Amino acid sequence: MIRRLGRNTLLVGVLILLAGCTQDPGALSVNSPRARPAEQGMNSAVYMQIINGSTADALIGASSDAARIVQLHRTTIDPDGNASMKQQERIELNPGQTLDFEPGGYHIMLIDLNQALIAGMSIDLALVFENEGEIHVKVPVADN
Repeated sequence: MIRRLGRNTLLVGVLILLAGCTQDPGALSVNSPRARPAEQGMNSAVYMQIINGSTADALIGASSDAARIVQLHRTTIDPDGNASMKQQERIELNPGQTLDFEPGGYHIMLIDLNQALIAGMSIDLALVFENEGEIHVKVPVADN
């Protein structure tokens, strides 16, 4: 009897542990954030990957104490090969979508840095989503 009770107790414990590890399928996740190094007063960019869950959402803003101005941007290249960057008021995220923020595409602009961004340090970034609300991300500064 004691042996059986021990196994049941162990099974209940494992089930509780597994229940705590499941992720809400409607939640957003932010992976591999990184910022480019830059001197104080200059501009930098933040790149990352946003994975959306089962609910449509939109990135509608961002903020960081590291810069005076933080904006959502997208770089596009015209048929002649000329690149241009344009501020985005919102970036739509469809259910189940993975969106890469990378050079030559979507990125977060850090304009007029309040401090130098040096490789190896980290900055705090708040991403504001229409439905999910605010998500805080620790962003390492890296050369690549």
